[in-house]
Amino acid sequence: MERPAFPTSIRLFLIATLALMGWFSSDAILHHILGVHATISDGANATAVLGQFDANGSPTYTTAVQAGVANYAFNAPTDVVLDATGHRLFVLDQNRVLIFNLSESNEITDYLADAVLGQSNLNARECVGASASTFCPGNSIAFSSTTNRLFVADSEYNRVLVFDVAAITNGENAVAVLGQSTFTGTGSGTSASTMSLPYAAMMDDANARLFIADGGNHRILVFDISGGVTTGMNASNVLGQADFSGSSAVTTQSGLRYPMGMAWHAAASRLFVADTSNHRVLIFDLSSGITNGMGAANVLGQMNFTSGDYNFTQSTMRNPSDVAFDSAASRLMVSDYANHRILFFDLSGGITNGMNAANVLGQPDFTTTTSGLTAATTNNPRGLHYDTNSNRLFATDYQNNRVLIYEVASVNDGENATGVLVQLDSDGNPTFTTNNSVYNAVSARTFNSIGSIVADTTGHRLFVADTGRILVFNLTNDNALTDTTADYVLGQTNFSSFTTGVTRNTLGATITGLAYDSIGSRLFVNDSNNHRVLVFNLAGGITNGMNAANVLGQPDFTSNTAATTRSGMNTPYSMAWDATNTRLFVADAQNARVLVFNLVDGTTNGMDAANVLGQANFTSSTSGVSRSAINFPVGLAWDATNSRLFLTDNGNARVLVFNLVDGITNGMDAANVLGQTTFTDNASALTQRGLESPGDSIWDETNERLFVTDSAHNRVMVYHLSGGITNDMNAANVLGQSDFTTGTSGTTQQKMNYPSDVAYVPATGLLFVADAFNYRVLAFDAAAAAGAPTTDATAPAAPTNIQLASADGTVTITWTDPVDNDLASLRVLRMQGETALLRGIAYPGIQTFTDRGDDLLSGASISYALQSTDTAGNRATSTTRTIIIRGSSTNTASPTNAPPSPILDTPDEPEQPIPPDQRTILRTTLRNLFGVTAFDALPSHDQEFLIQFLASGREKDSRNRTQSERLAVLTTFHHIFPDRIPVSPIDHMSLEALSMRPAHVADFSRWMERIPGAIPLFTTTYGRRPTEGAVTLTDVQGDWRAVRTFMGNIETRSRDVFAERNALRAFLTSDLQFTINGTPLRKGMSVAPYHAIHWQAIRSCVYGNPKKCTLLEPSP
Repeated sequence: MERPAFPTSIRLFLIATLALMGWFSSDAILHHILGVHATISDGANATAVLGQFDANGSPTYTTAVQAGVANYAFNAPTDVVLDATGHRLFVLDQNRVLIFNLSESNEITDYLADAVLGQSNLNARECVGASASTFCPGNSIAFSSTTNRLFVADSEYNRVLVFDVAAITNGENAVAVLGQSTFTGTGSGTSASTMSLPYAAMMDDANARLFIADGGNHRILVFDISGGVTTGMNASNVLGQADFSGSSAVTTQSGLRYPMGMAWHAAASRLFVADTSNHRVLIFDLSSGITNGMGAANVLGQMNFTSGDYNFTQSTMRNPSDVAFDSAASRLMVSDYANHRILFFDLSGGITNGMNAANVLGQPDFTTTTSGLTAATTNNPRGLHYDTNSNRLFATDYQNNRVLIYEVASVNDGENATGVLVQLDSDGNPTFTTNNSVYNAVSARTFNSIGSIVADTTGHRLFVADTGRILVFNLTNDNALTDTTADYVLGQTNFSSFTTGVTRNTLGATITGLAYDSIGSRLFVNDSNNHRVLVFNLAGGITNGMNAANVLGQPDFTSNTAATTRSGMNTPYSMAWDATNTRLFVADAQNARVLVFNLVDGTTNGMDAANVLGQANFTSSTSGVSRSAINFPVGLAWDATNSRLFLTDNGNARVLVFNLVDGITNGMDAANVLGQTTFTDNASALTQRGLESPGDSIWDETNERLFVTDSAHNRVMVYHLSGGITNDMNAANVLGQSDFTTGTSGTTQQKMNYPSDVAYVPATGLLFVADAFNYRVLAFDAAAAAGAPTTDATAPAAPTNIQLASADGTVTITWTDPVDNDLASLRVLRMQGETALLRGIAYPGIQTFTDRGDDLLSGASISYALQSTDTAGNRATSTTRTIIIRGSSTNTASPTNAPPSPILDTPDEPEQPIPPDQRTILRTTLRNLFGVTAFDALPSHDQEFLIQFLASGREKDSRNRTQSERLAVLTTFHHIFPDRIPVSPIDHMSLEALSMRPAHVADFSRWMERIPGAIPLFTTTYGRRPTEGAVTLTDVQGDWRAVRTFMGNIETRSRDVFAERNALRAFLTSDLQFTINGTPLRKGMSVAPYHAIHWQAIRSCVYGNPKKCTLLEPSP
């Protein structure tokens, strides 16, 4: 069954939005930057809020106004009127009137409305029912300059509201209502005091008369308001009907058919009425007074009073909707709605029935009727207002969601409008080529529905997923926002356009996830509606609306079919990028699975996924609740340090934890579960452990904390995992609630309403929460001191009662486990002096291990020790025991008096044996790396060495290396020596030298792939020095020790690792040599280790600070 979109589809990017709103200038941020952190406490108050403001524009925690409507855009505006004395422009938008303050000369000063009627604030738009302060939707407005009254024709509720606008407060009550006896009445009627679909109002200030076009009753009501306006008062006269009980639609000299707009010529006492469905304008001469049902004096748009057909000529009309009159020049302006034009009639010489118009706007001539979106065209112009003082005509261009302003002292057919409200380009300037409504008023500075965000801290760019587009903000070298205006856009051709599609450069409306590959300069975009992931290659820069380089989930850029295959998707929802292993995880929500794409060898359109989680194969999409089955995955978070994937299983009210240290197998079991007691439970619970409809999660790598939005319980759960994970473990803290048993929503500084997403910034300790149904972003102080448990530094007890028994080729070790509740594993070590070789890893309760090897020969003296490890990583090593192997007889060892041996950074050997299926995978991996022919030609013992080396990563060893890290070591070796396979003793040493800093080997491997000139530089360092002879172990270890120190300095001393890496990139690729204190620095890194002061000098050289370094001439 199709599941409704989960709120994570509106995944807010929290940090960028804060910066865009100027929040980073607050004192709160300074406290974080300076290291002044508060502690996290259950139910803590938020420290900041975005998206909610009070009447003064200040942030507030007590409103929950939905975003999307603003004071800079319209949605099908119907009327406009100018208060020339009070210097205000009133625009009737759907369900509201926006008021723009003007200059003393009635010029527009900005494009933001200053006040609103019909809604409580400028961000509201709801049609909430009939009251003294609301209307729905409103069709026309009229203003009385003598009384400062604004009349709003509220056709939906069969009434006209009267507002006192001498001074305006947002959402103020009307002072009176016509057509109803109360402000809550909505019924229609045909009498002197009731109405049916009143379409328009018009004031005759000189005679204190209010004219109302009562469209549904096909009449004009005339109210005498010389004594004021009172609620439910009777009209004094009626036109279009013989009396107040008539409601017939006719085409006669006195009849009307759905009349709409009206205009008044005071000097001649003429009333102009747009008789819309008769496609004409009737002109009533009221110089001798008004009598009920009187006939019109003239007609325009028809040759006589009995014709009612529409046409498009110089004298005809189609659904005229409004009229305006220029008394100084005796010109009548008619909005010819369905012909997309405005007609000008010159009445200075008198009026004749069916006379031709003198000029036309919106069309180049009188025979063209096409709509358009330019400065010279319109699309259903509806309301008109003429300002005699400025000779300006204001026209509401209904379908283009704008108000056009024309200079009409003189008119040329088809001339351009000179002003527009409110369509803005990317720089905030007026534009005539967009028609964005208030619901998609897009620009470079505004968002519609933010979906996700990711930062490229290497290239200094911020990507924000908005509806149907990605906004790109350039950042400073310190990765701070330079301004609040986006610099590029993807998915749209410009900042003002809003179209959705399925092409190479367009997106669907819902973008639920972003991921960025900083090494490959690739942006991954979850195009959920089109069931695909687009891949943009940004290595060459960004251009607006640029094409994607690749697509996943579809065979090409024009397909958007949902599928359950190895290459297909159905509503992809979230992504996580594993930079170490070049893998992309995609939560394929409707298929109840996570696809894993291996992109080591690049990306091809519609490529197959390498693995799948949640299903046993690529053609199943059955949801379930088990250790391996899931139900609507909506969030992914990657723990790079521990190779763990956190999967938010929304439909099962839990978070699954997959341990991928040993790689991925299809449909593999999760290692742990949060939110449920077992893997087969999926009940929601409001407890310290339970969840209901969890949304997204974020991993705090530095402090090993997992933040999970428990959406239906209106809270965020905080799990401390530094001591390991146990199933159904308690959360350590909660935000949004004061305790773990309360789940109520609220709109306060503490409470939430369906939080859907979180983001955490380790450098500041700030946690940002997308409070979805409160339409806001909350910021919490969540520094690591915030309730984090005390670090366990106590070592466990060492194993005891160690016994050794030997025979040719084997040694069996038995022992007694230490009594430690947190015991995680035991390591079997073969001791060679101060060197320890890992022979195997056992788990609590096993207490036996058999060591095998060709060197376990009769007469050999072999020593062993056992090392216990607890869940916090603390270790304790037993005393060493030695055994003399004597033929095939059994021999029992005696303990030595030697103290526990230190465990040095030495070669490791794998746990034995390797399962056959794993051996096949390892062999295939090595054949792919070194070439099938070259690998198969190796002697079997050399093949076995490489298999064993790679297999060592099946369990983390003393340097925490994983199988993927060992593969990165082999890959790096292959880049350095493309024509060699590491099987010789010196090559074995090289592998161990490369393994000194395994966490950084993958980085070096990828840098050498992508940085021009890097491989030759390193090749020169390793074994390719024609004047220095063959490479030696000292060369290898020395060079890589320098690399290790260099990377260690970056890791421990630099505030900006990516800036340091950029400097390295520049250092490797430049033609310059550097010297510090007269000592040249070799790019091969085989000189002395780079201490921090040296690296700072190199970086200063790269960034052009001549005081910090000396540049030598380029090397020959």
